[in-house]
Order: sequence, then C-alpha cells, then structure tokens
Amino acid sequence: MRRLLSALIFIAFSLAGQYAVKPETQMPAGVPDAVKPLLKPEGQSIFQGDTKLMSLFYVAKVAPGSNTEMNVTNTDIAHGTLLGVASFPADYQDRRGNAIKAGTYLLRLSFFPINGAHQGIEPQRDFLILTKPSIDTDPAAQPDFKALMETAIKSATAPHPMTLSCWKNDFDQAPGLVKEGEGDHTSWVLYTTIGDKKLGIIVVGKHVEG
Repeated sequence: MRRLLSALIFIAFSLAGQYAVKPETQMPAGVPDAVKPLLKPEGQSIFQGDTKLMSLFYVAKVAPGSNTEMNVTNTDIAHGTLLGVASFPADYQDRRGNAIKAGTYLLRLSFFPINGAHQGIEPQRDFLILTKPSIDTDPAAQPDFKALMETAIKSATAPHPMTLSCWKNDFDQAPGLVKEGEGDHTSWVLYTTIGDKKLGIIVVGKHVEG
C-alpha cells in the first residue's frame, strides 16, 4: 500500500510538471478593438499541469510582404508584421530571463541584429517581439527594426525587448507541443499555423550558453 501511494504521488508530481497545449476560445482581456477582427476566434493556451502559462491568438491572414534578411527562415513575411497576440495571466520570463509582466501583448515578427551580443542564441534570427497595445496602436503597420525596437523597449520592464524565438516550419513538423533538446538546453516548441504560415515557437525554455 505504501509503495502504491508513493507511486501515485510520483505520477501526480510528474504530471504537474508536464507541459501541454489546449484549444482556447476565451479572447484575452486587453486586445484592442482594431485587432480583434484580424484574429481567428480560437487560439491556443500553454499549460504546466493545471496552470495556464500563456494564451496565443493568431491573425487569420498574414499581411502580404517579404524580406531579404540574411540567416532568417521567414523570408515570406515582412519585418514588423503583426502575427497575433499573447496573453500571460501571471508574470513570465522569456528565454533570456527577462521579465514579461502579466498582461496582453501584440506579436510582431523581427530578426535579432547581427552583432556579438546575440552570438550563438539561435541558428536563425527570427523572433516574435512583444509590444504593449497601448503603445503599439496600428495593427496594419510593418515598422522597420529601429521603430519596432523603440516600441518594444517602451513595452518592456528591462532594457531589452521581450521575445519568443520562432522559425518557419519548413520540415513539416506535425502541429502540437514538442520537447526538444536535453538538460539545460531543453525547450518546448509549439508547432502551429498562423494564416497560411507554419511556424515553430519556443514557449518554454531558457537560453544557456555553452
């Protein structure tokens, strides 16, 4: 009996630490009226056990555009394009350990600059930049890097934009949440579709050098 109880406790503890993706129909509070019509009515929420970590709602159609950046995967999306919104019910951290305060943010595609400060972060330069809707007020805008970074810094609690690493899913990984890497380099990647674009987004994980 004691062994059975210990086994059940172990299983319950293990499940509590697991991550899962579930459909989400409750649009987050704080989504601007100008953005709501652009979003699909059903999004996705990421859970750790019974705790909701974030909700993601995507645009139904990605605005047309492209870019000629080097070492990026999403060349068929213009820099600064709105791809959706992210809502965090509690404070969170991005992969660099920067705080993401609880709330709702717009998600725009960007690419980290080619400089020593970003050496070895990811093989690709694609990122989703989080901005506050109260500051980022034009969903149709496709700001250049400088303008988007100014908005992103004003939205952040640290002198660095809040980000979610992403890439084009051009190897046709099935939709869902996938654990990738091992040990300190483990991350959980959400493979999903935004408009007609297939993307992978790291929703859980921390960048560890080395």
